[in-house]
Amino acid sequence: MLMPSNAKDLQNITRSLPISAANTTLLEIRQMDAAPLSSLARITGSKSECYGYIGLELNDITFHFGVEWKDRQIASCAELLYENYYYLTAPDWTLFFKKCKSLLFGKVYGIFSPSQLMEWAATYAAEWTELSIELSLNAHNQHKSDKMDARVSKIAQSIWNNENTKQWGS
Repeated sequence: MLMPSNAKDLQNITRSLPISAANTTLLEIRQMDAAPLSSLARITGSKSECYGYIGLELNDITFHFGVEWKDRQIASCAELLYENYYYLTAPDWTLFFKKCKSLLFGKVYGIFSPSQLMEWAATYAAEWTELSIELSLNAHNQHKSDKMDARVSKIAQSIWNNENTKQWGS
């Protein structure tokens, strides 16, 4: 499972993952063996490494867009992102930031700001939640189908046994 004990190592590992903004789907991200970022907080006993990891990614994205946010803006945005989306994994964050850089959530008009990033994060989280609901419903329906298949098999076996008993006189 993907979960190093500090922000810089986590960033280095996630950057080596084969994640493409245009070609990697949320489903592929969900299938990766990675714990939510909140697991890093449980391992270290502090949220600071989680804030640090997101802060590193924020520094990278602001550099990408050619803007300079104040340290307090980076820290505040990192805290808000983590607190609102603690359930996302490091690969989720990697895909999210790559999609941001690729402008897949929308164009940047004027200066790239924390409020714009928060809007994009809300969009990503909504897509994530929609996929979660779909996966949950599919799993439920599969379980329900498996139970139905087992009941039908049991009934069919019972009917077959009764027919054979009558036919062969056993």
